[in-house]
Amino acid sequence: MRKTGLIAFVLLLFTHSINAKNDFKIPAKVDERIELLSVICRLAEFNEYVNNNVPKYAKDVDVYFAEFKSHELISLAKKLRAEGGFSYEAIASLATSIEIGNEIKLKNGLSLKGIKRWNQESLDIFIAHLNSFYKATNFIEFFSSHKSLYLVSEKRFTEISESINYSWFKSFYGTDADFHLMLGMLNGYSNYGVTSYFEDGKEEINAIIGVNETDSIGNPIFSRKEKIIQTIIHEFSHSFCNRLIDIYYEDMETKAEDFFGEAKGVYVGGRTMSYEILVRACVIKYVEANSEKENVQYLINQEKTRGFIWIQELYDVLSMYELEREKYPMLIDFMPQIVKEQNRLNASEIKASFEQAVANIVTVNIEDEDEEVDYKIDHLVIKFDRPVIENPKDPVVYWEGETEVSKTFNQPAYCQDETQMIWIVPINIKPNTKYTIAIPSSAFGTKDYFPLLENYFLSFKTRKE
Repeated sequence: MRKTGLIAFVLLLFTHSINAKNDFKIPAKVDERIELLSVICRLAEFNEYVNNNVPKYAKDVDVYFAEFKSHELISLAKKLRAEGGFSYEAIASLATSIEIGNEIKLKNGLSLKGIKRWNQESLDIFIAHLNSFYKATNFIEFFSSHKSLYLVSEKRFTEISESINYSWFKSFYGTDADFHLMLGMLNGYSNYGVTSYFEDGKEEINAIIGVNETDSIGNPIFSRKEKIIQTIIHEFSHSFCNRLIDIYYEDMETKAEDFFGEAKGVYVGGRTMSYEILVRACVIKYVEANSEKENVQYLINQEKTRGFIWIQELYDVLSMYELEREKYPMLIDFMPQIVKEQNRLNASEIKASFEQAVANIVTVNIEDEDEEVDYKIDHLVIKFDRPVIENPKDPVVYWEGETEVSKTFNQPAYCQDETQMIWIVPINIKPNTKYTIAIPSSAFGTKDYFPLLENYFLSFKTRKE
């Protein structure tokens, strides 16, 4: 009875959302609410906001708000963080739930359903302090003074995002949505998908995409178009997928926890892993329908290295869904089949089969944690346990000294012998310098599109001249 009621409630909510069209475009915006909460979290030293991916902007924040690090709101934020809950998507869900006018307040008619980990009392206290901080810092002055930077960011991002086929959401999930796309200038590599619910049944689906790359003069750039598009689809898809998992999780929980136990622990708990694997499988379905550049099997195998080991089976059952849309008009109608597929699988067997198929690094000619590396070495020699091919889209990267920004080496990797098991990466390193080199799991892979089992990191320091 409870499940039937939940399904009816979801269908009612979907009925009130707007219609997506084939030519539907959503401009990206730098939102004052996102920046306000991000600044607060940076001042409170939340690790997900302590980055300098947009260096000049981060410095401007630190200088402008330096005298307010002891504001009572920052102390409250730290307290809430320590108590658990005020982090990651909970911050994003709060930011998208408020409006800034003569005062900061919750949006009219908002339901607390979408404001994760908050109750009315804690919200009232936090928003009161938020108003105090906003006025004391004259936040609008800071925000307005960076308008030109925001406009450049929005323009460059929208040039990519406008190619998204938003009509796919309705055609695949069977429902419409009111989409809002925002950039997080202090988010770094963190992205969030959150939904704002209203008492009248209306919903706003929000994607907040982190900015993490700049050009030579410090303006944000977005160089990996396909990856960015997939990230946007991913974050918007959370609003469609999470609720479906919630409805059926009681039937999924036992096996979901088994799969979580076999994963690498990137996400906490079987429910969150279930959100993520459904979202990721749906993103691959979007790519399959809308991009000729991406290899679907490669994307599936890459997700396996991230712990989503039954994503092939989930992808296959979603293909059945696509073939039987007359029987299953909406993805919610098909959820029992997804549950059935998950519950018939053996997590440990799937993991063992996958680990036998992936490539592994056997040796590298520089030892990890070596403090006396010869700075005249001009190449890495990487030996694999089986033949591999290079993926030029995800090259080997490195960090030099204390910098937080990764770089790529000047020349691409090449194969040394016919076995394709020994690869050379030309490098250029300086004396008496610390380095961290990262070989992404997706940098090399087998001919069957299986990437490396995991990312490989190498830290060392070169000796003096």
